[in-house]
Amino acid sequence: MKKSIVEYISAIAHALGFLTRLTLPQSLFVTPNPLANTVAVFPFAGALIGVLGFIVLSLTALLGLSSVVCSILTILALIILTGALHEDGLADSADALFVNKSSEERLVIMKDSRTGVFGVIALAFSILLRITFLNELIISHDTFTAGLALVAVESFSRSAMVLLWGNLPLARKDGTLSNAGLPSKNDIKLSFIIGLIVFILLVILGFGFFSWIVPLLLFVIIYYYVRTLAANKIGGLTGDILGAAQQLFLIAVFLGIVLVR
Repeated sequence: MKKSIVEYISAIAHALGFLTRLTLPQSLFVTPNPLANTVAVFPFAGALIGVLGFIVLSLTALLGLSSVVCSILTILALIILTGALHEDGLADSADALFVNKSSEERLVIMKDSRTGVFGVIALAFSILLRITFLNELIISHDTFTAGLALVAVESFSRSAMVLLWGNLPLARKDGTLSNAGLPSKNDIKLSFIIGLIVFILLVILGFGFFSWIVPLLLFVIIYYYVRTLAANKIGGLTGDILGAAQQLFLIAVFLGIVLVR
């Protein structure tokens, strides 16, 4: 059944409520929406997150700050905006997946609030790489073009995250994902198609007609790596794995854009 504009707006509000720390007007939440029912609009929510990062990038550039400082402040603003939601998943996943433990022990490690050495290393590289890539695009092009890339990767990484969600079983019966429900196959496909279209159009606009090919090839490689790793190490998916996947997908396509710049 087709949704109305009001229902789509409500779904985006719910998605932003989960993916960010934004306080949104209650008038936007007109229909009850379990998280799994909002995945079709995840790329729109991701694009809005990217736009807010674009605004920070533009404002810092207008203040005459260096490209490095602009990049640092923009990535910091995005981390604050999202409450480090995906970074937390990346750190927990790194600590759990790269130790010699059983699947059950890895799941216990994921739920531990403490961050180990693998988690710290993963976080450091994630933040440094995003800052470096954004800075590279500002230098090689301009602030506007770098901002387009930022919106593209923020949007696509969240639709790609949904694709993984629909193609791995849950590793545990409790937790965020089990409570969120299971997205429908149609919503998963729609989410990925929307994210893919947004990504390709923005990358073409900023970098040329064939510039989307290398980023997507890198995404495919990372997608199957993450999927295989999660299946082999813990037998499926957790919320932390999804958060880690978003970070890795974003870094992969961001790197691809930098390579073809």
